[in-house]
Amino acid sequence: MKKIFCLIPILLFTAEIFAQESGNKYYGNSNYGNNHSQKEVEKANFASNEFMELEINAMMNVQADEYVAVFNIKQSGNSASEVNDLFEKRYANFLTELQTLGILETDIFLDMVAFVPVFEFSVEKKFLSKTYNEVPKGFELQKNIHIRYKNRNLLDKILQTAAKSEIYDFVKVDYQIHESEKIYATLREKSIAELQKKTKPFLSLGIKFDSIFHILSEKSDVVYPYERYEEYFAYESSPSQQSSKYTTVNQARKSKTMYYEKYPYKNFDLVINPSFLEPAVQFMYNLKVRYLLKKAEKQYFIIGNKGELMPVKLD
Repeated sequence: MKKIFCLIPILLFTAEIFAQESGNKYYGNSNYGNNHSQKEVEKANFASNEFMELEINAMMNVQADEYVAVFNIKQSGNSASEVNDLFEKRYANFLTELQTLGILETDIFLDMVAFVPVFEFSVEKKFLSKTYNEVPKGFELQKNIHIRYKNRNLLDKILQTAAKSEIYDFVKVDYQIHESEKIYATLREKSIAELQKKTKPFLSLGIKFDSIFHILSEKSDVVYPYERYEEYFAYESSPSQQSSKYTTVNQARKSKTMYYEKYPYKNFDLVINPSFLEPAVQFMYNLKVRYLLKKAEKQYFIIGNKGELMPVKLD
């Protein structure tokens, strides 16, 4: 009996640790554990007895050299001139504040998006009816501001500066890499070295590759951090209440959580800079080589007068 009572708290403690390590991302996903345990290991298949394909998947995580934050400004007014004047005042204040942060005017670009008339409905009342007519109300000007900066920590100050100028629409951040061709060259070089290491064990098995006849194919791709943000809702709801004539159910607003999910490493043979803290730009490279297998040369023999085997060369 003592052994049974000691085992129960241990099992509870273990379950609690698992819940803490999994995180809220998997909260409420009852199928996660079952799908994970039932996953089958992929098995190799014979493709052909004439050739063999070897493949290398490589990845490099790279920190951005520069960032470009994009803000949207909407300005409305009764006339075109009023809209332009109000916009210029807001933009001039924002530009001055950005320069105090060390951002040069050459690192700021103003992009025209739209300049459109705005309409509203006026009511025309008659004896037995009403007529709603659309009439011009004013104009709306919309522009995007592109701001380039190198220090990632500067974004918080840029957001605060934008709020002072009543700019609240933060659109996105672009990650920029200066020398992507060098990154792909490094991935190609490392992949070729990894491929050479991959062929050595097959040579020890007696498999011979024809170095003259082979086909090579390569492919590259890149994933930016903004493509890897996912979302979930973390909350525990009360038992559902049925609305009726005599009851009203008011549900609280549930906040949405977003997080950065890096591209997983499980299908890659080689990962350069695997550990990083800041969301990174992930460059991917695939190298595939098809080797023609050497076939054993056929030899012909004749039996001599004394019964010995004598090789025959055929021209």
